[in-house]
Amino acid sequence: MDLLVSSLWMVLQPENFMWLLLGTFIGITFAVIPGINGVTCCVLFIPFTYYLGIIPSLLMLTGMYQGSNCGGSITAVLLNIPGDPAAICTTFDGHPMALKGQAGKAIGSAFFASSLGGLIGGIALITIGPPVAHFALKMGEPEIFMFIFFGLTTVSTVAGKEILTGFISLFFGLLISTIGLSPMSGAERFVFGSDYLMSGVDFVVALLGLFALTVVFERLNTDISAHSSSSFKKTHIELPSWPEIKENLKLNIPRSSIIGTIIGAIPAVGATVASVLAYGVAKQFSKHPEKFGTGIIEGVMAPEASNNASGAGAMMTMLTLGIPGSATTAIILGAFLIAGVQPGPQIFVTHPEVVKACFGSMLWVNLMILVMGLLLTRLFVKAMSIPLWALDPLIVVLSYLGVFSIRNNTADIMVMTVFGVIGYVMRRFDIAIGPLILAMVLGPIAEKSFVMSMRLSDSGLLIFLHSPVCVILLVLSLAALFIPLIQHHMAKRKKASC
Repeated sequence: MDLLVSSLWMVLQPENFMWLLLGTFIGITFAVIPGINGVTCCVLFIPFTYYLGIIPSLLMLTGMYQGSNCGGSITAVLLNIPGDPAAICTTFDGHPMALKGQAGKAIGSAFFASSLGGLIGGIALITIGPPVAHFALKMGEPEIFMFIFFGLTTVSTVAGKEILTGFISLFFGLLISTIGLSPMSGAERFVFGSDYLMSGVDFVVALLGLFALTVVFERLNTDISAHSSSSFKKTHIELPSWPEIKENLKLNIPRSSIIGTIIGAIPAVGATVASVLAYGVAKQFSKHPEKFGTGIIEGVMAPEASNNASGAGAMMTMLTLGIPGSATTAIILGAFLIAGVQPGPQIFVTHPEVVKACFGSMLWVNLMILVMGLLLTRLFVKAMSIPLWALDPLIVVLSYLGVFSIRNNTADIMVMTVFGVIGYVMRRFDIAIGPLILAMVLGPIAEKSFVMSMRLSDSGLLIFLHSPVCVILLVLSLAALFIPLIQHHMAKRKKASC
């Protein structure tokens, strides 16, 4: 309790509180700009850490990290464009709620769940951080591969109306992830003599094309002069009702937060996988799984609680072991090294003030998210009253500027346009885009873990049955695959009998 109180009080100091507030504001704001996610946001501000001390730098970057995690839900709900990869699952139910005239409630639910999930994760960071981090460190390549296998299987069965189309999208994404040099042998794969493809397809480039441009391309076949986003004009931001909060507090939010904290503590897995797993588990254990994807609060709260809790999990691994749990914490680790502070077990003795700043910021930032997010969202909702003939060109311009700013490469612009066309075709044939995006992110990690597992194994694929963790994940993966099939078959038989 002394550590908790001193951590909270330390962040409340005017200067420290200002840096955390500024970072949260920047994180939420940047998350709604196409092409700029939490990683990009932190990278843009990392030069400032050369001039700031370690405490202000840590507070500002933590605010950006957590702010961008939940800020992406704004565009996910209003435009069906995730401002951050972790908000992909938020689009599944958030945008349908907006189309039903519940945009304000969807955003309010997202920020409420993000805030509470982050608080639960922050408490876990303080109480069980070191044990969880040590457990994650002991995990081998087979366990990491099975975690990814479970995540990909889950998202393929929950994203879309048909499981088959989900797996088509998944395998297409895995194929794209193999483009470039093999991470294990260095061999060229599907580069066709192009120097640009040697490094593979950039994830952010594909994300902008598949989500931002696809939305615009879809509207080219409609009379946009007769349509506008004015349906959001009268939206008033509102928190969920007390019965809805009470229902989700029973199991959905705590369960999703725990999933996010644990997954976030595993190096290289991150918030996207955590939100996918939370969404899949919420659907599997829901009393009405058939309503997921149609616009329900459960489907918004589960991924949002999980992705913010995963931030605390990633900070666990980085702070206690010096191993970044995500791409953003890798940037925060760089800020530590710039200031001459080496994260790890000794940091609790050598730099206790840094530990206190980390603990306090992970609690205060989530309270800021709830208040600041709801206030800022009013401005974004008003911006949605812009006619589509004006909004769509703005989306295109921001997307192209965002993608060009990443590497100053015009080839990225062409590739993004190609992915915009691919996304348009997929939407036309009702093929889910989510599995493709996640396969592109997790494919290289899964390949590396699988190859390393095979090299360590004397029994082939049986290595994935040697560990209790692997067996549990395999059972969960099979359940995620076959339970929807069984439910669909039973519903079909029941309908036929009627």
